[in-house]
Amino acid sequence: MRTLFFILLAANLGVLGWTLVTPAAPPMANSPRPDVPRLTLAGEVPASASHAAPAAAADTAAPSACRSIGPFASEAESTRAAAAFRDGGYDARERTEESRTAEGFWVSLPPQRNVAAETRLLARLARAGVTDASVLTDTAARRVSAGIFTDRARADRRAADLRRLGLAPDVTERLRIGTTWWIDLMLRTPQELAEAEAFNRDGAGELELKPCPAPAG
Repeated sequence: MRTLFFILLAANLGVLGWTLVTPAAPPMANSPRPDVPRLTLAGEVPASASHAAPAAAADTAAPSACRSIGPFASEAESTRAAAAFRDGGYDARERTEESRTAEGFWVSLPPQRNVAAETRLLARLARAGVTDASVLTDTAARRVSAGIFTDRARADRRAADLRRLGLAPDVTERLRIGTTWWIDLMLRTPQELAEAEAFNRDGAGELELKPCPAPAG
């Protein structure tokens, strides 16, 4: 049943991307309690069974493991997913991480001596076909922006064009720093670990599975 739970959850997340629009259905109020085998007194255990018991216990015993699933784009999504995991019988713990997301690549030129030099440079760039250049006045150094590109190849081509003009451009990756939400699953049995490792194994969904970070300190 837990394997099915993982498959359904992975399918929902893969189709809907970041959003978990449907919370997991609550368990039935009148669900019967699981069958628990009757405790057997030591005198009732056959001799052959008593020797086999340690081997059986060794097969099922396994050290606990922790896997993180995410990232979730909002606290609300993480909370809904954690509740669904707990309904499926998993020990799920929420946490946050600082994320750095690439937003593009910025091509810029060093600050000029004065406004007149900036004007001459902009005119020179315009004659060379660089019509989107501008002076950034909201930064500590008045660098000349020569374009922002979504991929590195286009940024490198613009930088190469500027070098042919005898200029010294810089290509800088623009990063957005934000918060993402993760769920740490405390896996207590080999079956739970195997089910977790099977989650999104083909990489088709938006979420990933990775080992939990080491405790701080």
